[in-house]
Formats: sequence, C-alpha cells, structure tokens
Amino acid sequence: MQIQLIGLDEQLDSASQEILNLLNIKQSDNGIPILVESSESGIHVQYDGKSGTIAYQEPCQFFRALGLLIEGMKKDELFGETSL
Repeated sequence: MQIQLIGLDEQLDSASQEILNLLNIKQSDNGIPILVESSESGIHVQYDGKSGTIAYQEPCQFFRALGLLIEGMKKDELFGETSL
C-alpha cells in the first residue's frame, strides 16, 4: 500500500516513516492522499476509499489516528469522520 501524507510537519514525518516501514507501507506522491492537520481537541479520522483525513491535537494523537486509519484501509473499510 502507498499513501501520501499531506501537511505533516517534518518532525512527525520522520517518525511516521519509521512506523510505516514496519507496516510495509510506502510514502509516495502517487499514494492515497491523506490530509494531516491540527485539531482543537482529540483526534478525527476519515477515509472514503480514495482519500483520507487525520486531525490531531497532540503529536502522540497523530500516531493513534494514523494507526486507526491504516487499520481501516487494510480492511477496505470506509468511514466518515470518527472522533476520539
């Protein structure tokens, strides 16, 4: 699977690359676009089969949201905005 994390800051990008490598997922400009943005509270995850969104308040929440998103994508699950 290939994804493209859009809007991710450099520090989180470096750390996420390590996790994605462990999960056998590649970051690519041709991958499924995932918009990453900060949030006022909690985490929000959305995936429609063509693109996704991750919103997080704290950096550790980004990784939780990324895990939830990848888990859903691997199961071919589509989901509207999920807030935690």
